[in-house]
Amino acid sequence: MGDASIEAFSADDFSGGVVSASILRDLIPNLQAGAHVGIGFGDFDGLEIAAAARYFAYQSFFAYAEYPLTEDAGEGVTVGLGKQISISDRIQVNPTLLYQLDEETVGFQAGFAIRF
Repeated sequence: MGDASIEAFSADDFSGGVVSASILRDLIPNLQAGAHVGIGFGDFDGLEIAAAARYFAYQSFFAYAEYPLTEDAGEGVTVGLGKQISISDRIQVNPTLLYQLDEETVGFQAGFAIRF
């Protein structure tokens, strides 16, 4: 499954964002794992690479976790909760509320997924 998103941030002392994509593969019926890759712009310039996993806990609700593998991806684990909304047999929207444990920041990602 592929997942893509755009994130934008702005504050008094910085602004920018990340265009990203994840490729997750089904390992067992409710668990997907793979990689998350992002290209930053503005003050977030750089290439982010992280290991990612998604566990479907109840129907279309899932828990998400991400661990950075490059310096540009940040430090510490990001966790999240989301819901998979099917648009068709192969296309889903995956709104996810994220929390970065080290930075103590909250984010929202509304990516879309294409199932291969």
